[in-house]
Amino acid sequence: MQNTLRRPERANRTATLLLLGACLVCYANGLTGNFTYDDKAIVRDDARIRSPAGVRDIFTTPYFGGPRGLGTGYRPVLLVSFAVQWWIHDGEALGFHLGNVALHALVTILFARFLAKLDVPPPTAWGAALLFAVHPIHVEAVTSLVGRGETLAAAFVFGFLLAALEIRRGRNRARLVAIALPCYALGVLAKESAAVAPALAFLAFCRLEEGSFRQRCVRAFRLGLPLYAGSAVLLAASFLLRRWVLGGYLKARIFRIFELENPLAPLPAGERVSNAAAILLRYVGRLLVPLRLSADESAWSIPIRHGFDPIGVAALLVLAALLVASVLRFR
Repeated sequence: MQNTLRRPERANRTATLLLLGACLVCYANGLTGNFTYDDKAIVRDDARIRSPAGVRDIFTTPYFGGPRGLGTGYRPVLLVSFAVQWWIHDGEALGFHLGNVALHALVTILFARFLAKLDVPPPTAWGAALLFAVHPIHVEAVTSLVGRGETLAAAFVFGFLLAALEIRRGRNRARLVAIALPCYALGVLAKESAAVAPALAFLAFCRLEEGSFRQRCVRAFRLGLPLYAGSAVLLAASFLLRRWVLGGYLKARIFRIFELENPLAPLPAGERVSNAAAILLRYVGRLLVPLRLSADESAWSIPIRHGFDPIGVAALLVLAALLVASVLRFR
């Protein structure tokens, strides 16, 4: 019996080492890279991260620096991660690259654990995690230093989700909520995309619950209510903090969104939606067939379509069909 229990543990340990090795092998050729693109402004030349005395400025000024009240981004937790490393190895690019690869490996392992807690069969869970570890679409997030915002936010999101799934087991709920909510706050302050974590928790609960579609949704809502409520409060607080630091909930009112940051912002609502749908499908295609990846995935590399766009309309219809199919399959 004891040997039987040890076999899954040994297999998990072996699979974890395989994932770590895959992450290191795939990204070893980027470890000697230098500062590129926004790495120069955010890491190499940012005086705020040079010493602990700059931490206050990190939390009271915009992402790219400058005076309070004039900014378009706010990611203090990401900047703190760069600052801590700067204090350790004094700005050597190699150290930051190693940190990015380590974060990618951590996220990969957390992803595998998350799938296991969703009752995904172990071969499928570890296989999906291995694909996640080596998929070329992650190159920008891992090799570009400022891409750390993606992996850092993902690490906190998975921390939130793993704590949420433990809550479902009914153990130490108050303690687990006290773990999940700080993960959510830190994730949102690392990168804004972490805001989706409560929605992902709801979907995970729905998958694990039993009964009809409506019963599963109701149970998932009730089960995660403390998380949803707490996350809503934290998200509202982050918007208030952004308003105080940036001069607006999303950006300073006098600032025009730079085309390179978001080429869809100045478009009319209809064109913005159709372009966003087309871009989403474009990236789904690159996930499935990653043959045309580029080192520059900025706005200037994205074709913007104006007026009635058949491709955009087709993309919206495909996304709607996928949503309906997902709901029907879930039922």
